[in-house]
Amino acid sequence: MEMNRRDFLKTIGIASLTALAIKEGSASSLLIPKAYASETKGVATFVPTICGMCPNCCSVVARVRNGRVDRILGNPYGYTYNLGSVCSRGEMGVYRLYNPDRLKYPMVRAGGKRGEWNFKRISWEKVVKLMAKHLREKLERGEGAKIAAIGGWLAWDFYAPFTLATLFTLGSTNFTIVPMTGCLLPKTLGWTLTIGAGAHFQFMTDYDNVKYLIVLKRNIGGSIGVPHASRFGRNLGKMRLVVLDPRLSETATKADEWIPIRPGTDLAFLLAMANVIVSEGLYDEEYLAKYTNAPMLLKDGEPYSVFPDPSRGSRLEYLVWDLYKGKAVPHKEASMPALEGEFEAEDGSKLTTAFSAFKESVKDYTPEWAEEITDVPADKIRKIAKEFATIRPSAIDTGWHDPKHVNSPLIWRVAGVLNALVGSIGTKGGILFSGSGVEASRNVWWKGFLKPESDALSQWMKSKGIIVYPFGWAYQAFYDLLTGKFDYKVGGKSVPGKWTLIILGANPMRTQMEAEKWKEAFSSDNVDVIVDIDILPSDTTAYADIILPDCTYLERDEHIHEIEYVPVSGFYTRFKAVEPLYDCLSFEVMAVELMKAIGKEYYLKFFKILGSLLKTDPEALMKGYEREGIVGIQKAQALSYGISYSELRKKGYILVKGEEEVRKENLELLKEGMLATPSGRIEIYSFLLKKFGQNPLVFWMPPKVYGKADPEKGVFYLVYGKVPSMTHSSTADNPLLSKRLTRKNYFRIWMNRRVAEKMGISDGDLVSIESLGTGKVLKTEVHVTDRIRPDTVYVPPAFGQRSELLEFRPSKGIALNELVPLQWGPIVGGALSEEVLVKVRR
Repeated sequence: MEMNRRDFLKTIGIASLTALAIKEGSASSLLIPKAYASETKGVATFVPTICGMCPNCCSVVARVRNGRVDRILGNPYGYTYNLGSVCSRGEMGVYRLYNPDRLKYPMVRAGGKRGEWNFKRISWEKVVKLMAKHLREKLERGEGAKIAAIGGWLAWDFYAPFTLATLFTLGSTNFTIVPMTGCLLPKTLGWTLTIGAGAHFQFMTDYDNVKYLIVLKRNIGGSIGVPHASRFGRNLGKMRLVVLDPRLSETATKADEWIPIRPGTDLAFLLAMANVIVSEGLYDEEYLAKYTNAPMLLKDGEPYSVFPDPSRGSRLEYLVWDLYKGKAVPHKEASMPALEGEFEAEDGSKLTTAFSAFKESVKDYTPEWAEEITDVPADKIRKIAKEFATIRPSAIDTGWHDPKHVNSPLIWRVAGVLNALVGSIGTKGGILFSGSGVEASRNVWWKGFLKPESDALSQWMKSKGIIVYPFGWAYQAFYDLLTGKFDYKVGGKSVPGKWTLIILGANPMRTQMEAEKWKEAFSSDNVDVIVDIDILPSDTTAYADIILPDCTYLERDEHIHEIEYVPVSGFYTRFKAVEPLYDCLSFEVMAVELMKAIGKEYYLKFFKILGSLLKTDPEALMKGYEREGIVGIQKAQALSYGISYSELRKKGYILVKGEEEVRKENLELLKEGMLATPSGRIEIYSFLLKKFGQNPLVFWMPPKVYGKADPEKGVFYLVYGKVPSMTHSSTADNPLLSKRLTRKNYFRIWMNRRVAEKMGISDGDLVSIESLGTGKVLKTEVHVTDRIRPDTVYVPPAFGQRSELLEFRPSKGIALNELVPLQWGPIVGGALSEEVLVKVRR
């Protein structure tokens, strides 16, 4: 079915838009048809689904009248997830469905070079056969390792089991998702080094009970991750809130104390807090002795005795000094573990504790030391440290997006340690593991994220000296791989052939740093075929050879997902609200049909892998799919999980464990020593850092740009942060969000008023912003404000799309990734998206 402009204008009349008070005659008023009232008459049905407008994946229902979705609402059965809330982006899921700019059918390149829009329509049957032939021949030639994929959050949050099963079936581990390196991996690793988990979905701050909250490198009230923000918002006023941010963000406006810290120096602030807390004895001694490895005995700075403990899944056990028994014993056998002191072992060895070593490691990180680095007065740092330690329960927030600086992983490692010092991990008012986070901890989830030595990305990371290279998710590797600048080997031999690249729900031309290099990579002769799977024609789509239109989340059934992000356990899923408007397929269906077309051997292998990922019998999944498509897969999963499919169909959300039970499981993880750290306990002394040859305690690492801004010469630190009404490409082509709900200051760079006046710049002026990292010069308007540090400019990152096929793309705003060079962090390969200076000229 194809929809013309007139049909679209009739369909888009959703009830929520009337609240916008759009003036008649304005451009956006065209989206409110005069026949609106008659179009929405009729009996409404409500179809449960999962919002697809951002990675938070809220539980929602689609209201359907006359075969058309006319509104998105919170799912009352899913209240424990997003509290029945839907943000403005979530409501605009209706527009994503009826957007006339959508990719409407499969296409193949009809000529011209990549980057030029020259495509012709092809049927699904033909395009699947074409792809199957190409992949089968590639495998027969021994080039399977050069099948690779780049995904967006869609490829991971929604399609992950099918994405992985497809690649593993083809014998490739050469894939990444842009959010790993460009968003969450540095933060995730930092927390994991200390508490064993740290991905977005694995934990959250207990906003309902915290009394003192410190937020850094995050804007809860502006980026609006609804499961977190709804809980945070309803408890404002019940907690004391301190926000560290160079810009007065939406969250900072709600704070009791806004600290405009120098960009990238949060680590120094946290180290100084640790100095105050341990030097003044403000820590929770009992908690540290029980649940952390702080009592671990060291000899000359090394663990004295370490051995696997089979009763805890071979997690590492170590010796502590039991004050009651007067000797060294395994931690789990100790009645009174000594937190600090000097001891003598039976063999005469002189021993001390990890906590004593930790105290020594932070003794020089005084508030006075940190003041010089952070630009925050020492007295204020000392005051906040004391308040944090004494107004309990307290917490340093979990954070979210942080690929920004070379020290980002260390910031979150120290945040975890500080939370442990005040007893706030896994306890009321502190940091809670979600239901899925509890399970991930017990199963040491991160071992499944490690890439093999044959993986191209981990090889590349190792060649660059990236410390935790087995996490092999650095998307930056693809530039060297696709352009042939890196010799990829398997078994000691260079892999033959050219690359076949699948891009799933990602827009690398706008999300990967230094756009010009990706234009070069995607145009390279070293790339044989590029397949782009998406909903809208992004800046990247024009570089494809094959374009496959994915269905929107309102047009598809989907496999059953575990509930994540929040401290409950259960399952939820998507059910098709309406039939597809165009000739699209969900990626899940594409993947199965492609495997079937390649050959029976691959088809069976695919379902075997899929079964292990979905924890469901592979044959049941396969037979279910053959009977009823994705619905059959849902039914097989429901049977395997012991839940009622009819109940799931009605509610879309089934709770298995409530918050009270998951809170108990948090405490059990601590008591049993079953965290996902190597020792199973909170690690003041990191075994992983030690394994990779790094300081296992805590230490200072300055950002690359530290001390290099000079406003007098027009040189500034660059910071960025989410716009409340926009999320990635999901909202890139939405005139209601970008033109009606987004304030004009979010299309401009922000500059401090005093500095602007000295430079002769007024609010709304057109200025040039030059990256001193890429040399790129962009023109943009400026927002003059007191809400930012004098040495810093802020760039909203949600804009800058160039695709001429997006009729409603914002006409203003600049592309952040054109300003940031292609670089990588030394620890886990983060994008270093704020490690750049910019020069502003009038």
